[in-house]
Amino acid sequence: MKKSSIILLIVSFVCLNLMYARGNTSESFPRKDREITIICPQPEGGGTDTIIRALADELNKDKSAHFSVKNIPGRGTSDGTDYVLSLPADGYTILVGGTYTITATMQGKTEGYRKLETVAGLNEDPFVIGVKRGGSYDSFSSLVRKAKTGHAVVIGHSGTGSATHASCIGLNIAFGHVFTLQQCAGGAGILEAVKNGTCDAGIFSQSEIAEANDIQPILILTQGHSTLGQLSGVPTFSDCGYNVDVPGFSYRSLMVRKGTLQQTKERLADMITKAYMSYSFQQFQKRTGLIQVYSTLKESDEFMDELIKEYMPIMKETDLYRGS
Repeated sequence: MKKSSIILLIVSFVCLNLMYARGNTSESFPRKDREITIICPQPEGGGTDTIIRALADELNKDKSAHFSVKNIPGRGTSDGTDYVLSLPADGYTILVGGTYTITATMQGKTEGYRKLETVAGLNEDPFVIGVKRGGSYDSFSSLVRKAKTGHAVVIGHSGTGSATHASCIGLNIAFGHVFTLQQCAGGAGILEAVKNGTCDAGIFSQSEIAEANDIQPILILTQGHSTLGQLSGVPTFSDCGYNVDVPGFSYRSLMVRKGTLQQTKERLADMITKAYMSYSFQQFQKRTGLIQVYSTLKESDEFMDELIKEYMPIMKETDLYRGS
């Protein structure tokens, strides 16, 4: 055999192996021997944790992959975000991202959305201000009156960089910085702080407050009323006579590191869509009053970009802003 023929044969063999390796990487995802870990950057027991565990239960009904949920709270969700960014962009580690990813990134706590892309946008969870039932406040107006007389009125949020923190900031700006803001350990931490009197009020996800018998909801931060029967009578700002607008919901999505193979993202999107559209998860969202805004891949990335633009003016109003 001629030398040139041998070289051509070797080159062809190498090319075929490279093509096989590339194709096999995408076709073999997810591998049977590897678990897909969903990182929830908030503590167990909160609204985000509850929602993502319900979705994971549905994902695991598809026997082609096994999903687990791991909570890594800390630094306003930045610890969990940075954990995902520290691992390979291979689709085996997914972040539960959303509005808190935006605020944490804008505060310079994490590279966050700069190094992530969205596989699926899930839902919006309206925010509600709640106080201790039978306590000193029976309405949002009574809370404002107390604060404007010079008394310290403490409002709890789920941590620096969280979406409820951004809502607290927006609320303080709208009412002349009369409130004292208090960081708590997630939604469960806010519940405890309001019940024991550490906080006068808290900003909760609707799903966190709906079944909290010790907490009285006094204001919903969205422009419309809740779709949940037990919260349908909670007034809006407009109902209370206030012409203000603050971030009113938590948006949740599933994100992976930039650089993840398109085929891998598409496979993840397919699995997530099947779980999301299942009867069980649809009923779960209905029971908890979640607003469905489902999208995948490019469409969900575009939605995230719009939210980033909306949050920027609020974050720029504070000394926390560290650039987009």
